[in-house]
Amino acid sequence: MLSIIGNVYLSSTYTIPFLQTSMESMIWLIVAAVFLGIIALINVFVTLSLRNKNVSKQFHNPRVIWKLIGGMALFLGFLFIWFMPFGQKLSYVMALEQAMNATENANGSEEITLSLVKSESNCLTKRNCSNEQFHNVIYVKNNMDEPKEIQIKIRALDKDQQELKVIDSKIMEVGANELQMVKTEETNQQSSIWNQYSFQTDDRMYYFQHHFAIGK
Repeated sequence: MLSIIGNVYLSSTYTIPFLQTSMESMIWLIVAAVFLGIIALINVFVTLSLRNKNVSKQFHNPRVIWKLIGGMALFLGFLFIWFMPFGQKLSYVMALEQAMNATENANGSEEITLSLVKSESNCLTKRNCSNEQFHNVIYVKNNMDEPKEIQIKIRALDKDQQELKVIDSKIMEVGANELQMVKTEETNQQSSIWNQYSFQTDDRMYYFQHHFAIGK
């Protein structure tokens, strides 16, 4: 119930879609189906192997296992399609609020303001993460009183201010005093908004330099 109320609030306050994209849901359902399918095949194999043997149901009860598989299917469905996206939405809103605060406190004389709000990987541990890419989220705000076409060249830097990457944004239509996430060729706009990022780097991004061009 709390997650429903939270989703309604996020959807109405931040204009966030209520559900993730159908493609993302399908991917998670396939992952869950493969996992449960393996368990189901093992259950069928064990059941056939013990069919002609006098084995106590306390040791192996196929009906109980099928019910367990059904319960796991419901649990994984809610986890992947409902609860995980809700957590990702909260992370997205925190990043958005950070970008809003950063751009509001910036120098008001600037035509546009950029803010790096996130640079993180999906790796849960420090082991076996050598090939893991960092997802960087940068926001741009148009401080002018009319919409503008903006393109930005970003030079990403690590904690020692060594260059990680130089990348151009797409040409973005940014409304008057509007805040948008910077989009590049690496941004997957087919994914849910809370899963999108500006671009990737091999290491964590701490600083950046930028140049921008403004059109009509």
